[in-house]
Amino acid sequence: MSAGGLRWGLRRLGIGRGPQLLLIHGTGSSGASWDAVAQRLADRHEVWLPDLPGHGQTDGFADRHASLPRMADALAALLAAQGGAPVLVAGHSAGAAVMLQMALDRRLAPQALLAVNGALAPLPGLAATLFPPLARLIGASDWLPRLAARQAARPAALARLIASTGSRLPNEGVDRYRALLTQESHVRGALDMMGAWQLDALLAGLPHLRQPLWLATGTWDGTVPWEQSARLARRLPTARHVALDGLGHLAHEEAPERIAALVLAMLAETGAPPG
Repeated sequence: MSAGGLRWGLRRLGIGRGPQLLLIHGTGSSGASWDAVAQRLADRHEVWLPDLPGHGQTDGFADRHASLPRMADALAALLAAQGGAPVLVAGHSAGAAVMLQMALDRRLAPQALLAVNGALAPLPGLAATLFPPLARLIGASDWLPRLAARQAARPAALARLIASTGSRLPNEGVDRYRALLTQESHVRGALDMMGAWQLDALLAGLPHLRQPLWLATGTWDGTVPWEQSARLARRLPTARHVALDGLGHLAHEEAPERIAALVLAMLAETGAPPG
């Protein structure tokens, strides 16, 4: 399907069964990372699982500029074209930033927002200066993304990458990341996203957020320290921090039943249609 000048990868589960839910993946992943959560919700909800631009089955931007506002605008265009009106949106890692940008821009109007290990703080110190240009440099190369994809095909390298997140995935989850990260176009899309990523404007706008926001964080997260979300929750009038004991950065993949239960609890508490 096409929307906003892109061809999209979008799966919908439970079509017509109830209120819509939108689940947004993070950098380097795809909508399929939410499959196990979606399957637990699709009996009473219509669950949307898009691939973000440059990821999975969705085209990247022709000019390779995958900034946060542009990613949010593109996803909003897809929702508008397909009649999407989710009552709850959940975003994982950088997908949480896309979700919040859409909410602040009034490009969607859900009754509840759930961030799972949200990547919502700028990189610290020197990394904030060096990492985006480095990602742009690698992404612009003809051969470095190809080299990264070949490296990801090596079992030891992939195992180290997943272990660094603090999560323990079943074999099918590992296989899914191997398939994604060995696609040169997907690796390039992830680098485009990282190279253009800026959060300052988003963070400045968050105190004006209208919807209830739950910031759920795995206490074993090796990618984004859980304390970042705890501090952010204290600053925002509509936010609440929820600790996920014993889970890492890929919490929605290693314990989908716990994340699905959070979605249902938030729907119940905020009065959104339960399905």
